Amino acid sequence: MRQRNPASNSSGMARDTVWSLANEGFMFLSMTLAFFLLSTPLGRVGLGAYTGLFGVIGPLTAVTNGGAALSMLQHLVQLREKPLMTIRSIIATVLVLGVAFAALASTITLLWIPGIAAAAVILISVNELVIGATNYVLTASVQAIDGFVPSARLRIGSNLLRITVLVSLWAFGQLTLVPYALLTFVVAGAYTVFLIRHVGRLRGGRIVGGPIHRIHLRSIATYSSGLTGMAIQNDGDKIAMPMYGWRDDAGRYGAAYRLVQMGLMPVTALVGATHVSFLDTESEVSQLHRARKLAIVSIVYGAFVGVVLWVAAPLVPKILSEFDHTPTMIRWLCPLILLRGTGTFAMNGLLGLGYNKLRTWLLVGNAAFAALLYGLLVWHHSWKGAVAATLSSEVTLMVAAWSCLFVLQRRHDSRRSTDDSLLAHDLRQAESDVMYGEH
Repeated sequence: MRQRNPASNSSGMARDTVWSLANEGFMFLSMTLAFFLLSTPLGRVGLGAYTGLFGVIGPLTAVTNGGAALSMLQHLVQLREKPLMTIRSIIATVLVLGVAFAALASTITLLWIPGIAAAAVILISVNELVIGATNYVLTASVQAIDGFVPSARLRIGSNLLRITVLVSLWAFGQLTLVPYALLTFVVAGAYTVFLIRHVGRLRGGRIVGGPIHRIHLRSIATYSSGLTGMAIQNDGDKIAMPMYGWRDDAGRYGAAYRLVQMGLMPVTALVGATHVSFLDTESEVSQLHRARKLAIVSIVYGAFVGVVLWVAAPLVPKILSEFDHTPTMIRWLCPLILLRGTGTFAMNGLLGLGYNKLRTWLLVGNAAFAALLYGLLVWHHSWKGAVAATLSSEVTLMVAAWSCLFVLQRRHDSRRSTDDSLLAHDLRQAESDVMYGEH
């Protein structure tokens, strides 16, 4: 198996970050175009329901996309398992879970979030949780074995197809939610067939159809628990607002959140490009040092972009006339860029030290705290409660992650120093025994 080590030099990291930024840019462009081009046919109420649907899907994709992809990276990069066995097992898991979760997401949305066609709900759920998840995990296998850049090219191709569908329907005046969902479903399905054949050729065998191994289920469950918690923390506000009847505010808040997410793109790209470096057990760089260096970059960038968004926020209603209160929402959400970027690298540092279960418990516990805040604050205060709950939960997660990383890195360094001292003592003793024996 040809397997690249994580990029250890600055040029490799810079190259991967550029490709990651390009991928994030195309992905965000496809999501943002869909959000804003669909805003006219959907209206504020329909857009709020559309945002709510993705709020339901988000925690589930944490399992089918994020958890499965991280598990793929761990087993192929860190544990160096046989590629075909691992890919078959994880893909089979994704397909089974994806079908079940698509049914669950459709049911929840149709029961609790009115204002969106049933056909669109089902098609979007299947596309995100089955087809999109399969694509995402297949490209993760390419990243683990062939490097970040080949996988980024495949992900960019998927996003370009989605953009093409969206713009084509808009150009011909046929852009409504059901046709968009249907055509995206067909095109993404065709791309999935291509990826299955492409990865199969690279690995020299069939990659769909195989037994599901318990070790992969355990790692997916561990990663997914944390990522699901993160998704609940990120998207719980967008579910709560339409459920509590704040549908107009949900549409405006969704637009504001999308714009702030645009500011997060370079940070997300840096996280994606450097994730595998935290799994490099042969590196002499401490996890705390690596996380701190990347966090400083994120802080400087986040402060700058936060100021830019604060100043530019009043331009939004001039572009989208229906979103009149969005500038205030954007300004309230600006600290999110600074907080989220800073905390993520500390969480990855814990992963690199081998404390994945602790990392998971931090994410799950903070998600429960965020959900409690959403329930208490959104009910009475709409989007203001959503912002307050979001920022509060980001602060608690960031403080907890960095506190744990400082303590555990110090413990790790102390243990390593003790082990080195014992090894040096044993070597000296062995040399003494040899000399004594010679005399």
